Amino acid sequence: MFNLTEKDLNRFWQKVAVRGDDECWLWMGARVNDNGYGSFTVANGKPGGKKIVASRISCFLAHGEPPQDWNRSLHSCDNPPCCNPHHLRWGTQKHNVKDAQDRGRHINPPSVRDNPEWEARRLAAMPKGETLHNNSLTEGIAREIMSLHMAHKNITQIAEATGKPKHVVADVCRGRSWRHLDGIPSIEELKTGGVRRGANQFT
Repeated sequence: MFNLTEKDLNRFWQKVAVRGDDECWLWMGARVNDNGYGSFTVANGKPGGKKIVASRISCFLAHGEPPQDWNRSLHSCDNPPCCNPHHLRWGTQKHNVKDAQDRGRHINPPSVRDNPEWEARRLAAMPKGETLHNNSLTEGIAREIMSLHMAHKNITQIAEATGKPKHVVADVCRGRSWRHLDGIPSIEELKTGGVRRGANQFT
């Protein structure tokens, strides 16, 4: 897995603060990132060498080659710079995520499949209408577009009257945007307006 020379091994352990078996052996060398994981460079037969996470090297030295696809060095101590082989084991990314969830470190939102209520809360919290960063309408113009649509004006007439692009007009008239406004026509009512069905079907 790693072509470590005797010189590599000496350099590696010089950067580890070795302590008792139950204590964390902190990496004292360069770091991979702000998360604290150690970074160690081995020649590995390549010019300039290859940077490897320090805990992976310690895990390899203690436990040998990882099982197939188990290429993560997992910390039982939950301490990224730790290189104590007694605190390390091979695992998968799935194991890594589960460990993070069990310890309350996993900050990603729950799976929608596992918690469909979260998806509803996410959608409710999303910016809408004039709060969208790329919005090109105001509430007044959006209501005017719907009014003209319900007065059986077609997409070209509405675009000319409001000065808005046809695709923006179509999204409003077909219920694809500005659905959060109060008192607007329902989807069934929009289907009776002047902008007909096209490649973009009514929502």
